[in-house]
Amino acid sequence: MDVEEAYRILDLEVGATQSEVKESWKLLAQIWHPDKHTNSSEKIKLKATLKYAELDQAYKFIQKNPSKKKSTPPPKKKKTSSAKEKDLLRPFWIKREKKDGSYVYELRTNTLSKLLEKKGFNIYKEGGEDNTGGAESYIQDVNGIIQEWDSKEVERVVKNCLDEPDLWKNTDEDELEEMLDVWADHRVASTKKALHNCEVIGNNFRIFRDRSDIAFITFTEYLVLITAKSIRVVKWKNLEDNKGQKVWKDQLLTPCVPSDVKDLSPSSLIKDNRKGDLDLNIISEKEFIKLEADADKGSPKKWNSGDFLKWTRCLMTYPTKNTQGKILEWNLDTVRYGLLQKMAGYLLHTYKDRRNTKAVILMDSTGADSDKEEGGSGKSLFLTSLQFPRYLCKVDGKQMKTDSQFLFSNVEYGHQIIDLDDIKSDFNFEVLFGAITTGLRVEKKNQNIVSIPFEDAPKFYICSNHALAPKNSTGGRSHSRRQSILEVSSFFTEEKRQGNGKVLINDMKERFNDRQFFSDDWNTREWNLYYNWMFRSVQRWLRDPHLPDIDEMEAMGITFENTKSKKLKQMGISPENQTWFKDIILNDFPNYKDFEIKKDDLWNQYLKDFDLNYTASAELKPKISWKEQFVTMCNELKMDLDKTKGRSSYTRGGTEYLRITNITAPKKKKK
Repeated sequence: MDVEEAYRILDLEVGATQSEVKESWKLLAQIWHPDKHTNSSEKIKLKATLKYAELDQAYKFIQKNPSKKKSTPPPKKKKTSSAKEKDLLRPFWIKREKKDGSYVYELRTNTLSKLLEKKGFNIYKEGGEDNTGGAESYIQDVNGIIQEWDSKEVERVVKNCLDEPDLWKNTDEDELEEMLDVWADHRVASTKKALHNCEVIGNNFRIFRDRSDIAFITFTEYLVLITAKSIRVVKWKNLEDNKGQKVWKDQLLTPCVPSDVKDLSPSSLIKDNRKGDLDLNIISEKEFIKLEADADKGSPKKWNSGDFLKWTRCLMTYPTKNTQGKILEWNLDTVRYGLLQKMAGYLLHTYKDRRNTKAVILMDSTGADSDKEEGGSGKSLFLTSLQFPRYLCKVDGKQMKTDSQFLFSNVEYGHQIIDLDDIKSDFNFEVLFGAITTGLRVEKKNQNIVSIPFEDAPKFYICSNHALAPKNSTGGRSHSRRQSILEVSSFFTEEKRQGNGKVLINDMKERFNDRQFFSDDWNTREWNLYYNWMFRSVQRWLRDPHLPDIDEMEAMGITFENTKSKKLKQMGISPENQTWFKDIILNDFPNYKDFEIKKDDLWNQYLKDFDLNYTASAELKPKISWKEQFVTMCNELKMDLDKTKGRSSYTRGGTEYLRITNITAPKKKKK
């Protein structure tokens, strides 16, 4: 290698300074480094390796043999009208001739933007009003299926475009190599700039969603269309009912899980690990009713109704006990079972009606009101069942801080259900008021606030060991009208004595032959029966789209003794005080003249019954608390108090009375 050749290889004149030599070597080495061409053809890989070695050899030669002599500049090439020597316009680059006759490639972000838009890319401002104020994300629309991308992923999409042969017609290999080098050096800035020029869509973006009379369960290859009258499976390409609406790719689920899925609790794990497909078989309504009847009889080895259907019936099977607490028999509560189905249908139906929007709450029908995790009743497993047909966000209730601004930081646009699992006893349900009835604000660290409108906001499912009590006696109705509560049976938690210890009366493992739900233990029929239960639940909801609150359920004959007792305990009323107030209000007040009593007389009776004694200075605070508890118990028992000027009592002749106005006088016994 001679001096002139070494400088020519580095694209320099002989006699260039050491800094110019080093700068040129760095630039060319970066372009031709083999690591830049790992995904190129074998021919280009070989050329890059040889070129890089040649650059390295030239650089080392000049370092050892510097020269001050400058070579004569090469003559300028004359312009011709040849197509190759003219500007060669490609989809997003251009070839320009420099003054010295050489050529340089430049990226054109405007045409790159058009290419990206042709590929379905847009900027989506989540929750932004008039396309402003929302967090930006890059999305791609392919046949109505929307997927979110980051800029690095878009770079890979563009790189795949470069492999399309139509882009390289009349282009020789040297041009291809040079263009790839320019793209490799400027891809990051160019991609971001091109994406920034794409069309912005926001409120005009029509997300595919359920309607009031129809629900769509979206899978990768097809949809299940559910109405009050029918259930049918439709291929995406044959669908005519969506009227141009779009669906998030995250919401397209495949009804199958592989055997290597161990933890079914995080929805993202389930969603990302699904593969394969299930040939859905829609069971007729007549046959499904017959299967429900079969689920209530026979042994686990003989029943034909499937594990999930049988299990849901067990959740609503309650014990009848004698006065000593011994279980005499188990009976299915068909009313509660119907409500469980409606709750599932309500959560799976993503259409939202402001007149009837509630948080679905499952509680244990027995057990202590504590933060100790008891488990086993089935609340969390029921949650798992919702993660297959819908896109669910799970929030650990034990770690929740209701006063945190990042309370819903894990929620994404497209989530359809938010699960608050095992919330603590001090959970403030009021923080959900706005999220349930108006929409959801999602704030993430170092990101813009995203406002999810009511129509797109997810519904809430809560499972807890304790009631969600209001902070005071006046907030009960605001809570109850936003809650639909159901107590899960103690079917799988009741114990009996055996030897020196206790054992479960109904052990779930034994009852279902140790089959793990939602796993490879289920065959095709089990999966089909599970999905049919979910579809029929949605249909049941569409036929009667109303979730009753606790007052309406009591009118239906459903009792909530355990839930109410827990709620009152959380409000500061001990079980002993609950019993005392209930006896006084229901049994003694009807016998009082005009259904009234002096407040001080009733207070003194309370002190006597509980053997309490306060000094005059220490009596005020507990007396005020006692009166508040009395008012709360009256509200709980639907008793109206005679009030004066907004107070919960009235005064006559300077004496304060407690009077209940809606008590029916007891009938006099005939002599």
